[in-house]
Parts: sequence; structure tokens; C-alpha cells
Amino acid sequence: MLKINNLSKSFGNTKVLNQISFEADEGDILALLGKNGTGKTTILRLLADLVSQDSGSITLNGSKINREDTSLITNNDRSFFWRLTSYENLRYFLGMSGLHTKSIDTSIQKFAELFGVENKLNSIFSSLSSGEKKKINLIRMLLKNQKIMLFDEVTTDLDLETRTILLDYLKKQSKQINKTILWVTHNLTELDNFSNKYILLEDSTIKKIGNLQSSDLNFLSKELKNG
Repeated sequence: MLKINNLSKSFGNTKVLNQISFEADEGDILALLGKNGTGKTTILRLLADLVSQDSGSITLNGSKINREDTSLITNNDRSFFWRLTSYENLRYFLGMSGLHTKSIDTSIQKFAELFGVENKLNSIFSSLSSGEKKKINLIRMLLKNQKIMLFDEVTTDLDLETRTILLDYLKKQSKQINKTILWVTHNLTELDNFSNKYILLEDSTIKKIGNLQSSDLNFLSKELKNG
């Protein structure tokens, strides 16, 4: 179980999170929702150990969470080597993650075919479209295979077919091998029949936590209007 207890974080004089507490079980797909500036990305960055909390705790199965437990994907592709090919990038990053060399090639090919970029593996990364870069970034994250998977607005620049493939894959993964997924989005339509829980943030605190039903989407849409 992932447990966040009384988590607080400020940047300068701005309080971003104020005593946030929630839990997520293995197999949960938890949607983090809220208008811009309500702390969604900060929660993901805290979980990924990219920033430190001011107070509170984050534990996984009773122990302090560490960076090796999580993988975070955002719209930022600047971490790639733009003069290397997609394949060279994936080989490098996956090798750094500790994956066995023999399995890397097979896995890369499998996911490249899943996302329709098998013909882009030998292309220089800088030459790819924004959508193709996003797919390579997704492959890197999915192959890391960490216990906690963190997604920050990742469906931007993805076509409908790829978005559907990704959501279907993640839903199967969460159930079959007990992944915990935290999903930040403004596109509520993708949550239907995907996410099973949600947290609605407002003014640095949690406004509501619930099990996500299709009937909740209208309520959430009104809450996020103009967000």
C-alpha cells in the first residue's frame, strides 16, 4: 500500500500542499485532479523523490519510499540525447535502470510495435515528431517496470489510437501485476472505465476523495471548469 500522511510542501512563501493524506492500494489507478496550481505535479515529484517535503511522510508497504520504487513520465523530453537514435537512447536508459542486456532488445521491439514506432528506432531522436518522442518516452518508462507509475498529462500529443492502446495496457498491468498508478490529467473522458479512484485538489488541500464512477464525471467537469 502507498500511504501519504500529512504531506506539506511550500516553495518560498507559496504553500503548494497543506497536510495532504491519502492511500492507494496495489492495482489502483488513482486520478489526481484539480485546477492548475493545486499541487498535482508537486505530489508526483515528491513521490519520485525529485523534491523533498517540508513535513509528512510517504511510505510503501510500511517502509519509506525510495526513488527505485517509482517512475515518472511528463511532457518533458529534454532528458533524452537528441543526437542519438531512439534505440540508442532506450538502450542507454534501460541499461542504467539495471535491466538485463539480453532482454532489452526484445522488450524495446515489443513496445515499439505496440505503439507503432518500430520504424523510428533507428531515427535520430531530434528528428521525431512530438508524438513520436512521447511514444519513445512511454517505452522507456513502461520498461522500467517500477511498483509506482506516475503520469503527468502524458496523453498530450498522442493520437486517439495510441491513447487507447496506452490506457488499455496500463489497466491490464495494474490488475495483472499489481501496479499502482497515479494519473494527472485535465481530460476527464480518458478516466471513464480506466481510473477507479480520484482525488480532487483545491487550494493546496484535498477537497474530495472517492471511487470513480461514470456518474462522477459531470461533477468533476464542473469543478475543473476554467482550470
